[in-house]
Amino acid sequence: MSGQFIAIEGIDTSVLNGQAEKLAQYLRDNKEINVVVTREPSDGPIGAQLRLLQNERLEMHELAKAALALADRLDQLNRDGGILSDLQDGKYIISAGYLLSAFAYQSEIAPLEWLMDINNAYFCRWPDITVFIDTPMDSYLARRVKESGFESEEVDHDRTFFEQRRKSFLEVIKTLKKQGMEIATIENDNPTTIHNKFKKIIDQQLEESNQ
Repeated sequence: MSGQFIAIEGIDTSVLNGQAEKLAQYLRDNKEINVVVTREPSDGPIGAQLRLLQNERLEMHELAKAALALADRLDQLNRDGGILSDLQDGKYIISAGYLLSAFAYQSEIAPLEWLMDINNAYFCRWPDITVFIDTPMDSYLARRVKESGFESEEVDHDRTFFEQRRKSFLEVIKTLKKQGMEIATIENDNPTTIHNKFKKIIDQQLEESNQ
């Protein structure tokens, strides 16, 4: 029996990583499912280059970054012991960030149609379940202030930047839904509430797959 591929998407990386681990533990403890947690960029060699770019330790044209992100995705999917082979072995894959995040971020510098075409052309598997966590902006920025000690001017700049990122996500979600893709949205900033809503989505999927 093949496994299931779950993508957790949104602007708040900390929330995505935390919810991925919570969901993985729930599936292991309550469903006795073998779960692998991953993320984008990956922990592989190409993902390491992307993290250097994110931290501004390397420079590269934005279109080249999009191509590099695609290469990282293909490596994660197809390498020995990668996502596709794990799915064939019946494992569940939970990825903190995947195609929806890539489309939302990169559509600011490249046409969405082109991004979708190159990913489809190279057989990037669409997840079985995609969930967008829509963290309230005030909560997200308050956490960033607490963690990083930003000044008010920096927070105002961040608000504009991340509001645009959220808008990009919503526009991409709208486009993908018109094409028949299912994307669930969880609107909350409480980790327990998000996790409980996530469990309901997964439990419903498991029930349907067993019918």
